[in-house]
Amino acid sequence: MENFQFSDNDIFQDAFNTAFGGNATSAQVASIVDPDTLLDTGTGWLGGGVNDQQSFNDIDQLATNTAFGGSATSAQVASISDGDTLVDAGHDMYPVYY
Repeated sequence: MENFQFSDNDIFQDAFNTAFGGNATSAQVASIVDPDTLLDTGTGWLGGGVNDQQSFNDIDQLATNTAFGGSATSAQVASISDGDTLVDAGHDMYPVYY
């Protein structure tokens, strides 16, 4: 048995604030949670039991604040949690005798 898991997670955030005689405020929160589980408990005597897991997680944040005669505030929070489990309990390529 073969198991293949591909994840491509993208978060793009942009914030532009301009204030003249006032306040410019920006807040961004980004989170990616990608738990993956691949299980192979089959028996492949001639090349079975292949597990492949690929994850591409991107978070891009941009905040621009401009204030004249006031305040400019920016806050950004980003989090990536990518827990992967690959389990192959099968026989691969050649038979194993016990």
